[in-house]
Amino acid sequence: MQVYEAERSKEKETEERKAKELRDFNALLDEAHRWHNSQILRTYLHTIERNVAFDNPKRVAFDKWLLWAKQKADWYDPTVEASDDLLANSR
Repeated sequence: MQVYEAERSKEKETEERKAKELRDFNALLDEAHRWHNSQILRTYLHTIERNVAFDNPKRVAFDKWLLWAKQKADWYDPTVEASDDLLANSR
């Protein structure tokens, strides 16, 4: 009986380690996707910023929006993880 319990305990420990390893890997993969998407977002914002004329009458509103968008990219990027009061705990 003790041998069976020891084997079962070892199997359970192995299953738990495997489950943790899979959770950790999936978390890593999720972070990589978030980082990649934040880079796509920054590239997009940079392209838009280059294409908006400085004498555009809507430039003030655009600059405000652009600042907001860059802050969201920083919030989403797992290498930065800037704080965001409204979206805290929403990643």
